[in-house]
Amino acid sequence: MVLELFHFFFDTLSIRQRKIVIGLHDVVITALAVWASFLLRLSDPWAPFLHFNWPVLIIAPAIAVPIYYRFRLYRQLVRYSGQHTFFSIIKATTLITMILMALAILINTKGTLPRSSFIIFWVLMVMIIGGNRIIMRAIIFRLSRFREGATRVAIYGAGWAGAQLAKALLSGSQFVPTAFLDDDPKKRGAVIHGLSVFPPNDLEKLHRKLDINGILLAIPSLSGQRKR
Repeated sequence: MVLELFHFFFDTLSIRQRKIVIGLHDVVITALAVWASFLLRLSDPWAPFLHFNWPVLIIAPAIAVPIYYRFRLYRQLVRYSGQHTFFSIIKATTLITMILMALAILINTKGTLPRSSFIIFWVLMVMIIGGNRIIMRAIIFRLSRFREGATRVAIYGAGWAGAQLAKALLSGSQFVPTAFLDDDPKKRGAVIHGLSVFPPNDLEKLHRKLDINGILLAIPSLSGQRKR
């Protein structure tokens, strides 16, 4: 129920509104990551550095969001985020951390400044900013299987082509992939993009169980006779 409400809320937003929501998410996470990095390093919820330089909790998000924007992280829709997005997050977070460290050294006039807290900050940011985008993408993909009006299909071929086809279908609205079919016994029981691999002989059973209404072929080398 919670996931469905999240999906409904996210679907009602325009692309611009989604970017704003994600930006606000990053503002909150950045401020919390700064605070948590000192907490974890010093076991002090209000470390001396933050006590005397609390504006850094505001400055950090003001630095982070423009840099994430510069790395085009708000132009990449969550639905299509992948490996490239994660690498962009790592590069952007590294730059943010370096700027914050230089700034902290300049303004630190009282209290201790453990440099290792910035390493903790970097780890937290990569894990939370990157992890949350992966989780949101997984939720969208999972709930996309229950789209009304879409044709439920099985994909014949659990190789690279089949995996790419499933990924594309999960991002679309016309078809809903529900399972893979493959002749290779070694692949049976495997899970690709959340879809299980079954032998072709199970097609009739899958048709009744998953309400499959079509089969999409994803084996480029399959002969014309076998396709028929």
